[in-house]
Amino acid sequence: MDTQKGNHIIEFREHLNLTDMSAFPEGIEFAMWMPGEQDKSFATSLIADKWTKIYELTKHCWSYITADMLTTLKVVEEGVTRINLPASFQAFAFLTKENEPVILSLSAEKGIRLHLASTTTLYYRISFLDQFIRYCDAFKYLVEFNNGEKDADTGAAEWWRLTCKVSIEAEKNGPIKGVGKIAG
Repeated sequence: MDTQKGNHIIEFREHLNLTDMSAFPEGIEFAMWMPGEQDKSFATSLIADKWTKIYELTKHCWSYITADMLTTLKVVEEGVTRINLPASFQAFAFLTKENEPVILSLSAEKGIRLHLASTTTLYYRISFLDQFIRYCDAFKYLVEFNNGEKDADTGAAEWWRLTCKVSIEAEKNGPIKGVGKIAG
């Protein structure tokens, strides 16, 4: 067992502090990606590549990651090791250890998504998603190391691939306001 992988899980869990969405300031938008001064185009954004990596990593271990995140957020009781993604959209608000507001959304169609606030800097977004990638990679490793049952592919990675394609095409006609946007 690779102890560094375990450390990646522990480090990411430190960001999961459940809160109520009403605690977030009014008017903040949340998205998987949204344009900013330093990240104007989805087609060239590092964020899009990070999400592609996340979808690939979670393709066959999403139930383990979902269970761990919801257990850490104290939405489900300790000891739950796998949870199916819900058929319909569910969302949970949390604050990172640096008090950045984030919304975790879950659905069988779109998978596990993290929507960061419009007030979050590009540097923090990239750093946070890098931590999430290490967390997801660690879970993939654990499932494989322990010969765990792999999850069936829900098609969420395909949803992301199509979303990217449509967003890049739409951007050719002018700026887009975000990808994976949800109301706060």
